[in-house]
Amino acid sequence: SPCIEWGAPLLGLSTILDGAFSRSSSLTVDTGGVSLIQGSTYQIEASDFVQGTVMIGDTVGVGNSCRGTVVGFTGSSSDGKNLRVTAPEGCSAVTGDTISIEKDTAVVEAHSGKLHSTTEVIELIVYADAEVTIDNGLFKLQLTHQGTSQTTSCIDYGASAAQVEAEFNRLFDYNLDGVIDGGDDGHVVVTREGDGTVEYGYGYKYLLEGKGSPDSIGVSTVLGSGAPIIELAGIGDSGGCYDADDGGVPQIELSIIRDGADEYVYDVFFVGSSWSNVPEMDVTVFGDGTCEADIAHVQGGMNRNIAVSTILDGGGETIDDARDYVLDRSFEPQDEGRASVYLVPPIFTVYPDTTEIQQLVIKDTDNTMVWGGAGNPDDPSFKLSYDGEATDCLSHQIGEAELETALNGLSTLCPSNTECVTVTKSLDAVEAPNGFVYKLYFNGDDATLNQDVLELVVDAAHVDCIAFSAVDGESVEITTVRDGSTSIQFTASQLPLGDTGDVPSSLLSPPPGRWMGKSAQDLSLYHITGTQWTTTFDDFLGDVPKMEVSVGSLPESAHAEVFDDVVTGVNPISIDLSHLETGARHFARVIATNEVGDGKSSGQDDAVPSGVPPVLDSLSVGHALRVHEVQSLTIAASHIPEVQTIKTSAAAVPELQQVVLESATGNAIDSGYFSLRVPEKQVVSWSAGSPVTAGSFFLRLEYIDTTASVALGSGELVTKELKTDCIPFTASAEDVKEAIEIDAIENGLGVGAVRVTRSGDRSYSSNFGYGYEIEFIGDAFRGNIAQLASDLTLSGLDASGGSTCDSFESATNDAELQIVAPNDSKAIGTDTPRAQLDLDADLEVAEGQYQLSVSYLGGMKTTECIPWDADGDDVDAALEALDNVDSVLVAVNEDEEQVHGISRSFTIFFDGQGMHTDGSNDFPGINPATSFDVVIDGSCDSFKAYSDNVLTDFSSIDDADVSITTPSTHSGGHTLSAISSETTPLDVSTSLLEAMHPVHFDNDMMVAQSLEDDGGSGVTYTLTFGEGNGNVASLVCNGDEALASIPASCMAQTVMDGNVLSGYFYLGPSEPIPYDASAQYVEAVIESMSGISDVHVSRGEADGQEGYTWTVTFVGDSGDVDQIIAYSSLQGKDAAIQVTEAIKGNELGGTYTLSLDDETTIDIAYDADAGAIEETLLDSFSGIDNVEISMKGATDPEGGRSYRITFTDQDIGDVPLLRAGASSLTGVGAVADVREVVKGSRARGDSIYVTFDMPTGCSVSEVPDSSSCGAAVLGGTIQADLNLAFIGQTQSVGYDPDYGVQIVRVTAVAGTFQLAYDDAVTTPLPASASTEEVRYALEALSKVLTVSVSRSALSGGYQWEVSFHKFEGGSPLPLTSPVHQLYPSDSTVEIRLKDCDKCMYLTDLSPWKQYHVRGRLTNANGDSEYNEIAATATPKTVPDAPTDLSLTVISGECIELSFGAPPNGPIEDVVSYTLQYDAGLDFLTPSTVSIACNAPQCLQEVCGLDDGEEYFFRVAAFNSVLVQDNTNWSTALSAIPVDQAPELVTGLSVTGMAKNGLQVVWSPPSRDGGFAIDSYLLSWAVDHPSVEVSVASLDMLPDGRYVYNLFDTSLKSNDLYTVSVQAKNTIGLGEAVVDDASVAPSGPPLSPTVSSLATPTTSQMPITEATITWDAPLSSEDDGITGYMVEWWSADETLPEIQVIKLHHTAPLSNTKFTLSYSPTPHLTKETAMLPWDASAGLVRRELINLGYSEAEDDNLIQDVDVTRSTLTNGYAWYVTFGNSPDRTTNDGDIVALVGSVSANGDAGSPTVTITTTQDGRRAMGQSEVQFLQLVGTGAGTSTVGGFYRLKFASSKYTTFISAHADAFEIEQALEQLSTVGDVVVTQNDSVGSYDGNDLIHHYEITFASNVGNVDRLVVDDSGLTVESGTAKVNVFDGDNSNDSAATPGEIPGLYAYSDDMDSEARSYTIPNLVTGREYMAAVSARNQKHGYGPRSNIHSVTPQVQVPGKPRNVSIRNYIL
Repeated sequence: SPCIEWGAPLLGLSTILDGAFSRSSSLTVDTGGVSLIQGSTYQIEASDFVQGTVMIGDTVGVGNSCRGTVVGFTGSSSDGKNLRVTAPEGCSAVTGDTISIEKDTAVVEAHSGKLHSTTEVIELIVYADAEVTIDNGLFKLQLTHQGTSQTTSCIDYGASAAQVEAEFNRLFDYNLDGVIDGGDDGHVVVTREGDGTVEYGYGYKYLLEGKGSPDSIGVSTVLGSGAPIIELAGIGDSGGCYDADDGGVPQIELSIIRDGADEYVYDVFFVGSSWSNVPEMDVTVFGDGTCEADIAHVQGGMNRNIAVSTILDGGGETIDDARDYVLDRSFEPQDEGRASVYLVPPIFTVYPDTTEIQQLVIKDTDNTMVWGGAGNPDDPSFKLSYDGEATDCLSHQIGEAELETALNGLSTLCPSNTECVTVTKSLDAVEAPNGFVYKLYFNGDDATLNQDVLELVVDAAHVDCIAFSAVDGESVEITTVRDGSTSIQFTASQLPLGDTGDVPSSLLSPPPGRWMGKSAQDLSLYHITGTQWTTTFDDFLGDVPKMEVSVGSLPESAHAEVFDDVVTGVNPISIDLSHLETGARHFARVIATNEVGDGKSSGQDDAVPSGVPPVLDSLSVGHALRVHEVQSLTIAASHIPEVQTIKTSAAAVPELQQVVLESATGNAIDSGYFSLRVPEKQVVSWSAGSPVTAGSFFLRLEYIDTTASVALGSGELVTKELKTDCIPFTASAEDVKEAIEIDAIENGLGVGAVRVTRSGDRSYSSNFGYGYEIEFIGDAFRGNIAQLASDLTLSGLDASGGSTCDSFESATNDAELQIVAPNDSKAIGTDTPRAQLDLDADLEVAEGQYQLSVSYLGGMKTTECIPWDADGDDVDAALEALDNVDSVLVAVNEDEEQVHGISRSFTIFFDGQGMHTDGSNDFPGINPATSFDVVIDGSCDSFKAYSDNVLTDFSSIDDADVSITTPSTHSGGHTLSAISSETTPLDVSTSLLEAMHPVHFDNDMMVAQSLEDDGGSGVTYTLTFGEGNGNVASLVCNGDEALASIPASCMAQTVMDGNVLSGYFYLGPSEPIPYDASAQYVEAVIESMSGISDVHVSRGEADGQEGYTWTVTFVGDSGDVDQIIAYSSLQGKDAAIQVTEAIKGNELGGTYTLSLDDETTIDIAYDADAGAIEETLLDSFSGIDNVEISMKGATDPEGGRSYRITFTDQDIGDVPLLRAGASSLTGVGAVADVREVVKGSRARGDSIYVTFDMPTGCSVSEVPDSSSCGAAVLGGTIQADLNLAFIGQTQSVGYDPDYGVQIVRVTAVAGTFQLAYDDAVTTPLPASASTEEVRYALEALSKVLTVSVSRSALSGGYQWEVSFHKFEGGSPLPLTSPVHQLYPSDSTVEIRLKDCDKCMYLTDLSPWKQYHVRGRLTNANGDSEYNEIAATATPKTVPDAPTDLSLTVISGECIELSFGAPPNGPIEDVVSYTLQYDAGLDFLTPSTVSIACNAPQCLQEVCGLDDGEEYFFRVAAFNSVLVQDNTNWSTALSAIPVDQAPELVTGLSVTGMAKNGLQVVWSPPSRDGGFAIDSYLLSWAVDHPSVEVSVASLDMLPDGRYVYNLFDTSLKSNDLYTVSVQAKNTIGLGEAVVDDASVAPSGPPLSPTVSSLATPTTSQMPITEATITWDAPLSSEDDGITGYMVEWWSADETLPEIQVIKLHHTAPLSNTKFTLSYSPTPHLTKETAMLPWDASAGLVRRELINLGYSEAEDDNLIQDVDVTRSTLTNGYAWYVTFGNSPDRTTNDGDIVALVGSVSANGDAGSPTVTITTTQDGRRAMGQSEVQFLQLVGTGAGTSTVGGFYRLKFASSKYTTFISAHADAFEIEQALEQLSTVGDVVVTQNDSVGSYDGNDLIHHYEITFASNVGNVDRLVVDDSGLTVESGTAKVNVFDGDNSNDSAATPGEIPGLYAYSDDMDSEARSYTIPNLVTGREYMAAVSARNQKHGYGPRSNIHSVTPQVQVPGKPRNVSIRNYIL
């Protein structure tokens, strides 16, 4: 593309891509060439078949001179080589020219417009559940950027922001300069918050912002949406790093808190059909020189980024019914939520006319003589020429037609001799006075004109013409109005479409319109006669008044109208804020904005996003039972810990120091300067746990090389490093000094550089070691010095990295070295350069930035932009980031603000070593007066303030000013004159105070001066510091070179230290405690004392004498703790120590009382045990007889305790709450609190309880996202009604929540949260806070006096139950919780009430009626909905005794009990009965039987009794009510058991199964009378003996029923019989059971006997009939025959099988092949060779004929087959005809279908093969269907298979039961009983194999002898089979060619027909429509109503005779003339 302007509205890709790509084809222009059809439509003959290669709508290029669109194909279908093309620019080509197909490269662009660009911010939180100890890297991060992933190294737990940021640097080429280097640093900016304490979840929070580089301008790929994806790559050992050594378990959380957003987004949709998976576009690098980019584009150091990313790859599956649409612009909904999207029709304009337009102006401007000047009365004329060819002379007033003719005659302009120029002529008095204006339109069809036309040349003075008189104003001139350009032409049949969108100025011509849809015809075309503008008001909020239109100069016919409120403007006064944290208090403010900027914000307001409580889905109810009342009694007091203070003090004695300047030679000090300073002090100390016997160590120091820094001259400080030799562990102070100054192995500091003092004596008191205090006093080592370094482990390393030092040796092997700088950042003095920085403004600054510059050491360095409100640390960090600054100290001048009224003031001490002088003139140090400045150059944000509520630059506000100045500076160096007369004591004190106050001392200082007696050889300044300064650091005096040249010296010394404490003190029996012991040290000492468990100690600031106050809070010891005893060994004048009780610890005492109704107990001691309280209650309350009291939990620190009081009297129910009197209790917040724990209840039949869970998330706290409540529950309503609609007598009960107990639930791993009560907020509490921490925090609130807290663990956190015992106000308030600091970020805090566990009862209800109960809760937002599904319960009681008891003796050991349901309550509610029986009436040792029965009368059999013994029985009922010692027993009855005959059989049913057979089915008696049943007696007629059947001979169904086939000669067909069955045992026969219905045996009719089948012997007509006669079956009267059927068929007619093979494809094929296979039997399959996809019919036939042939065998499977092939639209079809041969019958009949298989072999056309049968084959005489029935089984139990199965056919019922081991006759007889089955033949052959792989038990072949053709499969029901183990089933295999068995399909004989409309009296039938000379077969069948047709008669044949032809008729003769 060309270079695209930043923010351009269009990329212009459509124009670039149009015609840019083409795909090659093998097509060329053939000999037919190109021929014009009509207009611009041409026919092109291609070299090969074009359809499929070229599609309609494709754009093709033919050679180099033809480009057009394919509109169709012509020519014969045999070649398909001609295509028709529309080519507006013409088409010519020669044979052999390539035909290329242009790809459809359409794209749609959508531009977002200018967006608000934001950087992406990712939050990384590292936290744990306790402090973490780890010495190595803990975790790694993975950055995925621009499709590539990189992983950091292991990052430390608690790594600084700089360390984390450094891990990101140089992972990627962020600035796209081709290399990864320093320019890629800082693009991802990291900041850190947190300090690893509990408040931050023992961790840290990092913000990772893709902000771009602060140091380099240009490209940053992390901006906007280009920010890298940052993920956790691993943590701990399993992640490739290290696990924590000790403490908590670290966890890491990453989340995006602000998505990066781009300034401009272009969505490019590649919608053209040629696009697939489009390669990603390349984009140039911003500023790489390809396109314009200069410093103006990166103002202020900004970065930019341009990137391309693929949102969705193309080339996916095409979806016919797609629901995705491409939008051509970005969509900006007015509101959140769903918005309608409308599919609108495409709208085009007419493509702009791009033809050349030139204008010819002929005029005469001299009105005094028009067209007659210079005495020329004739007609002036002129010529026009084009490319050297001129017209004839043309009159100055030529007509437009004549001018057209003249121009069209120019062959160079119009070579085709067609009209190519159109002329218009008009008058224009202004432009052409007295003349004419001609417009020349070069718009013809000639190709020459479809471009930029050369301008015509005018010759107004040609010799052939009459010249124009220029002096008289006559002239002719031509100009170009519009240059022509190439475009689609306008023709009579073509109207080019134009794009209606905005056209960028970068395009020379507008883009043509592109039709994206399918081709369409007969579309409407509209002429737009006006213009529509849509006006959007960007900066006018609200409903804008309707605009008015002034029609101006529009013609009268024009109409202009404004349509108001297309979108009505809204000036919002409110907004719904969504996606807020439910329950968390949010704060909001409003800011108005216009194009100038933002106004001031409104005041803020706050609210809690919340809703009504959730529905009470947990509501449950139940009938009331007896429940004991339980109340809690808590005796408690506020927790107030004992607090004592330990204070050390000493007398205030001022520090005294002297500064002495003297000349050693007595010379007068008459020149030079000096300075005073506090030197850098560092302490190097080593220690061990036992005496050290050997060892040495080294020291290293990196310090400023002043000489090299000056020599470099580039504004950078150069360093070098001191390296000492090994220093022995016994080294003296002088040894260490020499090692540093003169004995160093590298870069010694030089003589006088340091002062060293050694402390300690290597004894126990000094940890067996030494300490060396090193003060840097030398001239070259002033100010803040870098810290010394060494081997802190003392392992023998040396300064060069070797191991030449000796490792320290001690018995404990624990020696270590420590280096500290006790006065870090305090090494300043009068020689320290400093500057004051003031920010002053008339108005309050709203925003603005500035920079500071330091010009030093040859280079000026400038800080980054510093916010106007930056604090001292920010300024410090900005300056120390400069290369020429090593250290500064920034102090905030708090007092300056008040004195001068400036906005902010800082004093900047340039305290680094490199900023000071080194004492020489060559390195004077920095001079802030000339080297330090403020920079405001427009690079940073300008200073703004609010003016009239609009954020405005100060420069635009009248009388407003802002300034940043350095009003004072101090150059440092030696500023005090050594000449005594020039430096007064005030000069010294002022210099010191200005230089070092308040860093080292306060303003209280006095200086005295004393001179040497010799008159000028010396002077002494005595400095007396204020008493509050204590021991002031010793000063160092340094002189300049002039002072040294006298020679003279300057020395500072301490005369008297200020009085300060030192030494030790003791607490009780403790070890010595240092005078300045830390709070932790003192805490450990006190906690080690006997009787003290846990204390918290804090230490205040030291006073001037180093005295401290330690505040000791006794956390673990309750009550009034004994005062600590202290002893002093402190040193210092008047040193003393004092212990004072600040707060007395609280504890309980005294007594309390309890009251019930109007009775009150005696006083009860606060610490009374449970037994004493129980005794007191029983003695005091007359209505209480039984009570149990137990103590709950342990005694609290104040001596408080809690009890559980359970009232155990029967039916006492709900006991009123005891009232406590606590006025006699002592202790702050003392209280006796009684609370109901369990509401008591009586077991009553008119009451139900109510239970529900209190909802979670109903609190003002950060509740889970799933909650929408967020406000405390204030109440509720419970309703009960008999009517589900609650429209009857609804009973309502209010629910009043008790906030006396609240549950705080926190789900978090770490971090802190807070609780609030009545707007007072606790201190932060850890996520795992103890009960004490929560209690003490709550009791610290002003309105909470006494609470108790218990804690329990839950999944993911903890919950605390808080009980409020004493508080201000009438009732406790709900707790709330402000925004927490818990981790992970989705942690929650919920506060809720305890669940209601039977806390309410609904009484006075109707017993045994179901009540519907619903409830709802209420909070400040209103009521929740009632629970949608109401709970139900029925008030009820235990049942009364059962009724109607009776006993029945069953056998010698069994008796049956009968009883009725209890009279009260519904039977349905009785859940069981309990039966007891015993030999005695007293039921002392009863046997018990549980009975389940819900009938009005119940039976229960009891067995195992002793024959002849008497037994007593009783029974009780139980229902859903819990039994509570209130069971109701029945009256007892007795009986004696004896044996009986069997009872009745059951389930008797009888079915006819043959003409002389019945099938009898029955179930055995339920009771056998005491002996086993051995046989059954079957009877069916009075005059016929019964049949006795032994049980052993019977088979049984799975449900226990017996089946018996009763065959007897006495049974007569169609006679009715009644069958009875009796069971028999040893005792005798039981009673007979008679089948209620009489049953008649029956069956199908027998076959008739055909007596004749004959045709007439002669006939006038062809003989086509035959008459068949028959006799009725012999048993016709018994069979109930209702009619006959006659069937006839041809003896030799066949019908061939036809199968069709189809091969389809979706694209042309070349390599595809397929095969065919044939399986005539299940075990034989043969397959053809591979056939080409377009195989000929002959090839297919050959392969089929040869199926089965091989050298070894010739199966000869297919002998008769014929194949034809036809062409499909997308493939071929082969028609295969089997059989149909007069010579063979091999392939006659119904053939198994062929099977096809296809292989594409790389073709893309998705070929498929399908085979269908279009005509089933039939053989001569047809074929009877044969189906196989197999009984099969699995497992060892196949030999035990028994039972029965049934069959049915077509729409019949099932047969009678068929025995599992039935013979063929039983099956045949059962099937022929079915009305849909005629004659069948069944054979049994159990020697064949099973077809399904199971074990074969029986195999039957069923031949349908009289059912014609391919019949339905038999349906089997084998659920009646039985098997001891394994499985058994019945399979039926149909004759359907499925090849699952050898069953054969039935075939209808040829010419088969039948007639079944004969009645029972018919005995003959004439068969019609026979074919003369063809043999026919015929038979007759009889039918009855119940069983259908019986077997066919004997089959007869007949052949209608062919007769001699008769004589011709109607013969006539006519003449025939040749």
